[in-house]
Amino acid sequence: MDYGIEPDDPLFLLKFKLVDGDLSRITLIENIEIEYCYQWLMMIKIKELNELKLRIEEWDRIKSD
Repeated sequence: MDYGIEPDDPLFLLKFKLVDGDLSRITLIENIEIEYCYQWLMMIKIKELNELKLRIEEWDRIKSD
């Protein structure tokens, strides 16, 4: 099946991250402008960072008990 990507496509890794590794969803973001892709990736990274901060706070709370 052709997902509209080439292995040497410089945007492949970005697209792959945006669809959480599900190649069948890459065609959904194929027509999104690159600026939006980077903004989307940044939102994902901020969400991951916030989740990590919450885990660290929980670990610190458990350690102090």
